[in-house]
Amino acid sequence: MRKRFGLVCAVFLVALMSAGSARAEQTIVFLRHGEKPAGGYGQLTCQGFNRSLALPDVLLAKFGRPDFLYAPNPATKISDAAGSFYYDRPLATLEPLAIKLQKDIWSKYGYTDIASLQSTLITSSKDNKTIF
Repeated sequence: MRKRFGLVCAVFLVALMSAGSARAEQTIVFLRHGEKPAGGYGQLTCQGFNRSLALPDVLLAKFGRPDFLYAPNPATKISDAAGSFYYDRPLATLEPLAIKLQKDIWSKYGYTDIASLQSTLITSSKDNKTIF
């Protein structure tokens, strides 16, 4: 009986210890840039720019203050309907939020450099962080 009680206590203690070790979480919020002109041109329309001005209040109310802001490097060209242009739309969409929060926007990686961005975001240094 005493051995059984000891075994039950040991199992309970192990279960309690593993329940106490919380997994780190990370919140990554992906958003699409504001509206673009028909030809693209790498830019936002006036409507898209106005939407980006309203975005900070919406994002902060829904997700809280982000620890990091990321956008593709605008020095990397993309092909749009009207030709090849610098891709400024994502950066322009986040700028009002960055200004409001007085935070930098990390823009090291180009539009197609997904693997590098992924390895930067999915690390233990970003545990318990919110990233836009």
